[in-house]
Amino acid sequence: YLVAREAKRLGLKVLLSGEGADELFGGYDEFQNIPDIFLDSILMQYQADLGVSECLRLDRCSMVHSIESRVPFLCTSVIRRSRMILPSEKIKKSGLLSICKYALRQAAAEVLPREFSDRSKEEFSHGSGISSQLNLIARRMYSNEKIAQIAQKHPSFCISTPSEAWFLDRWLSIFGDSIGLDWKELARRGLVRQP
Repeated sequence: YLVAREAKRLGLKVLLSGEGADELFGGYDEFQNIPDIFLDSILMQYQADLGVSECLRLDRCSMVHSIESRVPFLCTSVIRRSRMILPSEKIKKSGLLSICKYALRQAAAEVLPREFSDRSKEEFSHGSGISSQLNLIARRMYSNEKIAQIAQKHPSFCISTPSEAWFLDRWLSIFGDSIGLDWKELARRGLVRQP
């Protein structure tokens, strides 16, 4: 959202985004302990969710500023090629060490300095520092008593931290109960990824 807003201010029309790379090449930490025999089927499930998760978020956050986002990793030829790569080349395991997106890193190393291609993955919110700043703000806004009140009012959501309380409070103030208030039902309908 913020990048698209800044792009609009600068007069840009199109942005490139990396959506799909983690789902195609095994980039999430949670994939590291999955046996190779199951990795491709798990990745396919994540790929199937892109339209209601990462790509939906990207589309909404960029189009609200009239910015077109393109996702080169989701080009059919890239998808096809990624599915031909062995799971052991997507996540390279050596003893206790796992290197996620190994094949993609090897390809990137041919055109980028190693300090970029070998850089450890961080979620945008952590790498940018915004997560820690938002947590500080939430702690100032939500006392333990206020968190308990919100958790009691919405028992299907596991609200235990100031940032979780802030997010749910903010969501409800904007959208109300338009998509429902039962977490399990939201997960069943595919509106949230993890129960």
